[in-house]
Amino acid sequence: MNNEDVKALYSKIITEDEAEELISAAEKLTRDVYSFAEDIQVIMNKTISIEVQKVITDFFKLNSLNMFDTVEFHKGLDSLIQSLQELKRVDISLAFKPSAQFIQELALWFNNNLKEKIILNLNFGKEIIGGAQLNFMGKLYDYSLKKTLEENK
Repeated sequence: MNNEDVKALYSKIITEDEAEELISAAEKLTRDVYSFAEDIQVIMNKTISIEVQKVITDFFKLNSLNMFDTVEFHKGLDSLIQSLQELKRVDISLAFKPSAQFIQELALWFNNNLKEKIILNLNFGKEIIGGAQLNFMGKLYDYSLKKTLEENK
């Protein structure tokens, strides 16, 4: 899968919570397919949301995998989990809980400027007072009002 395929496939997966939901759903499907003597589609309909089903189905199509073959289904889910775990993350601390639109715009900015899919791990805490702190690939970028106030004491 190239970078554009990943961006398109995971366009709705923006935050760490959403990525974890998809990973959790894939892991549950892996277990449930062996536990129940039901069709894979029936199990998916019973256990995961339509949105998550769409991402999983698109992943299988994109990778030319047959999701109705048990062996390929497990192989595909393992590959999906691995690809999600390999996406780069940026930890962002904010002093406020942002709106969905703000999160969308933030994700778009990161994805456009870094030219790859980035998962946002958002944390909220009033201790930074304002601004933001970012941790990306082991480097901390502190643009918080708290830091500015401490520097200007």
